[in-house]
Amino acid sequence: MIHAQKNRAPQVSGDQGRDAMPRNDELKFQVNCDAGANGQLRVASEQLVVNVGQKIVRDGHTEIWDSVVVKCSEETDGSCTVNVLLCNPDWEEPMHLACLRSSPDTGSPNQVSLFCHLTSEVGR
Repeated sequence: MIHAQKNRAPQVSGDQGRDAMPRNDELKFQVNCDAGANGQLRVASEQLVVNVGQKIVRDGHTEIWDSVVVKCSEETDGSCTVNVLLCNPDWEEPMHLACLRSSPDTGSPNQVSLFCHLTSEVGR
């Protein structure tokens, strides 16, 4: 089960670091976040987990609940996978909403660049 997490200090990045980003052919994953007046974040990495939290009121208490989780990883075959999960405090397990997989470069002109599998599996 993915539990609610309290507010975390944002890691804010402005224009610094943009020149330090790896070349596109070296990237596995990248996230760009614009939080308005609170700042921006731009990060590239070999793996990535992004939690999107929102305010909820439960049992009379206000908290931030991670309602969307995006997990990115490279598979052993070289493909890059992005899994999207939906979370609800009333569910025992998150709902697996989507899996997006990019194929490793085989040089084949008929190769599918990005495969998308949508699901609605709820492990309750």
